[in-house]
Amino acid sequence: MKNLIKKLVTLALSVCFILPLFACDGCFEPQGNNVVLPPSNVSDVTYTPTVDKYTQNLEEASLTSAVKDVYQSVVYIENTISPNQKGRGCGVVVDIDAVGENANVYYIYTCYHVVEDFTSLKVTFPFIPIYYDASMTLQYDYANINYDTYVFTTEGNEPEVGFVGGDRLTDVAVLKVDISAFSDVTVKDGVQVPALKPVKAKVSDDYYTLGQTVFAIGNPTGELPGTVTSGVVSYINRDISVDDLGVMKLLQFDTPINAGNSGGGLFNLFGELVGIVNAGTTTYENIGFAIPTTINSPTKDYGNNDTGFVNVAKQLIETAWSDGNGNYNYGYVIGRWQLGLGVAYDSNGAPYVANIENSSVFYGTEVSVNDYIKKVSYLKNGGTVTHVIGATADKLAGDVFNDVYEVMKSDLKAGDSVTITFKNRFGSEYSVTATLKQKIYRDTGKGTGN
Repeated sequence: MKNLIKKLVTLALSVCFILPLFACDGCFEPQGNNVVLPPSNVSDVTYTPTVDKYTQNLEEASLTSAVKDVYQSVVYIENTISPNQKGRGCGVVVDIDAVGENANVYYIYTCYHVVEDFTSLKVTFPFIPIYYDASMTLQYDYANINYDTYVFTTEGNEPEVGFVGGDRLTDVAVLKVDISAFSDVTVKDGVQVPALKPVKAKVSDDYYTLGQTVFAIGNPTGELPGTVTSGVVSYINRDISVDDLGVMKLLQFDTPINAGNSGGGLFNLFGELVGIVNAGTTTYENIGFAIPTTINSPTKDYGNNDTGFVNVAKQLIETAWSDGNGNYNYGYVIGRWQLGLGVAYDSNGAPYVANIENSSVFYGTEVSVNDYIKKVSYLKNGGTVTHVIGATADKLAGDVFNDVYEVMKSDLKAGDSVTITFKNRFGSEYSVTATLKQKIYRDTGKGTGN
């Protein structure tokens, strides 16, 4: 299904024309005033389990009741990439205990591609008016939801939102908001608004079941926030190639979703979060995918290879660091690395260095732009692994290098050494050995606190 599976964020141009948002590689210093709420030093993240299901015999609730329980846990994210580009997606407020964090801070899980390359972010909580019916029963006015009441941004005078960390490989990112400005009844734009009481979604700790009823809450097209759709779990731990993200192990479902649903929640009928919606197909109907809570099964434990959002988000939160004096860095997945080399291919498919990022382990070495990549070698399990980059009878060199890079990602971790042999414009080959550095998305270079 390669090239059919798309990320589900929208990219609105100046006239709100909706396009797929494709990712760009690279780590760089954040642009603009978008670090007003810096990372915190959190020592431990634990998830709050569901103490009681809807009944003591674990009976599921009705779809209507389950939706009501979690509807307000889904928030809406606008990512300003440039003056004429705004990506739109969603996020989910998750019920966690983050030791060392302010009690007014709430954590939001979303997709990496929803917030990637942001110059500013806006997070909006739904404000649902309430009323009492004829029998004096409290009701929610879902027909008049306001999306301009509880707004958090990384710029201007609105209450603040913070970027905690992100990981491209698993498509997981974490934001946070401090609701202090809305923690009590307040006045906004001359109108009194009630205190914000965010709903926090509890993460499911159960295994997924084929045919299990699930529902999604999101923002299809980027213009329809609060949309609810339902379906069933279609497949568990499906290996899927997602545009710009690579092969991912995802939860498949048939709940209708569209561009703009990325980062929104996929819930079961106990009102528990079972996935973060991140991909779908533009060719076939009702084939959607979500980042699951864990990559696991009753018979197999993936251990350190667990790319579910529970494990990844926990690392992002716990590794984010700030000393309170302007020195900070974003959270990261431990062991993740990058070469920092932009690679292009000539007319024969041979890979060469197109650019060298300042954060690259090869920056400042003799490696130059336009040098060809000829060989890669490193140690693994006490032996030397060598990959010769070159054309074979049935493959172009570019394909070989791409394959080698995928193997390297599974074989190596930050702190390991790699030797790459290059050929310069004079035809001379040379080798450079470098130690792979920890990859931090948007590395500020101001430290990690370690």
